[in-house]
Amino acid sequence: GVFNKKKDLKPSDKERPLPAPINPDCNEKIYRDFLFYKHFFASPAPLIVCEGKTDNIYIKAAIRRLAGEFPQLAEKKEDGSVKLNIKFFQRTHTTDRFLGLTGGTSQLVALIKDYMAFLRHAPANAERQPVILLIDNDDGADGILGYFKNITKQAAINRSVEFLPFCENLFVVPTPLTKDGKHTMIEDFFERKWLEKELGGKTFNPNDDHKGFDHKAHYGKAYFAEHVIKKNEKEIDFSEFKPILNRIVSAISYPKA
Repeated sequence: GVFNKKKDLKPSDKERPLPAPINPDCNEKIYRDFLFYKHFFASPAPLIVCEGKTDNIYIKAAIRRLAGEFPQLAEKKEDGSVKLNIKFFQRTHTTDRFLGLTGGTSQLVALIKDYMAFLRHAPANAERQPVILLIDNDDGADGILGYFKNITKQAAINRSVEFLPFCENLFVVPTPLTKDGKHTMIEDFFERKWLEKELGGKTFNPNDDHKGFDHKAHYGKAYFAEHVIKKNEKEIDFSEFKPILNRIVSAISYPKA
């Protein structure tokens, strides 16, 4: 069809992800708008957009294990299975290319701006599900917090707030600070024994995009999520994730204007 940018490529090139369009043509702009509407305005359930690619795995696992305490987020069936009552934004090569959401808070700031611009042209009084951006409460959050401060004209932003209501049904949920007010990232809510788990002679280093990461000595977030969290989900104590899930529930339950 008109949206198939690979149809004229060589077979060997069709296997490679296409780069993001620098100067999108009309068809690409239409398709981007379609994807934006589909994911953020037509979701059949509350939508969680996580900052990092591995965060979906963590939060889904926490919800499954704590489903009995969070009926707003999941339903535990008689056979022991769990049905999620929320949706998670799934990153693909297509969404990477057209929506630019490959991971990181800077891209979420762009998403917020695009969302607010898109909202101005959306039908008034339409029934829309909450869209929740879950972020680490660290230095990387400064851009989002600063943008919220600017558009709300607040003198300062309290980093300990449960969530930030940006507009209508769009919310940002930062991870809770430590008891002494220090920054956190989502991996901090796992028990220490899982963070210290050695695999193949390597230890976990969440800073896999920084210079201090040694590929010979460390494994990163993707490997941690797949080979530690997924494989040990039934043995992991997710109780420290309850404050995060409570914040998500609070945002979902926030009264509409």
